[in-house]
Amino acid sequence: QGFNFLPGIEVSYAISRSFKLYVSANRSLRMPTFTDLYYNGPTNVGNPNLKPETASSAEGGVKILGKTVNGSFTFFYRNGKNSIDWVRKPGEEVWHTKNLTNLVSSGIEFKIAINPQNTLGGNFPVSRIRLGYMYNNLGKKESGYISNYALDNLKHKLDLSVTHRIWKNNSANWIILFQDRNG
Repeated sequence: QGFNFLPGIEVSYAISRSFKLYVSANRSLRMPTFTDLYYNGPTNVGNPNLKPETASSAEGGVKILGKTVNGSFTFFYRNGKNSIDWVRKPGEEVWHTKNLTNLVSSGIEFKIAINPQNTLGGNFPVSRIRLGYMYNNLGKKESGYISNYALDNLKHKLDLSVTHRIWKNNSANWIILFQDRNG
């Protein structure tokens, strides 16, 4: 459907050996799948007139690059146009593919990992502790349709993991995960 120019750029600056600032921006395109265009079943009807989905994205943040502690703190933003989704009107049974007008996603992500053996020595039983959190705010212009996929996303994600030695070269990794979804 014509010519598309999809540039991207990333710039980073090392404040020191341990801290780096970065920012990136890009444009992207997603073509509709064969299923989106042509699938017809008892509860789904494709749409051969779908347009490609486009998005402009930006993110920036700081990365910590240490021997014992590393991690990142990131802000992100994505503005999607003509987003492809399976939708239906309230009370309808059949899902149809449509280009939604606009989906805007913005939020933060934080990750930190501590490797205590790098400071306390290889005999320390815990080799890694990792904590991560992500918040995503997704908004769309009201279309009157019920969305099947596009608005089913994570709003909050919190995870904690600990890796430790059990015996000789055997280890265990314990993960606690909390997810709160939209949709």
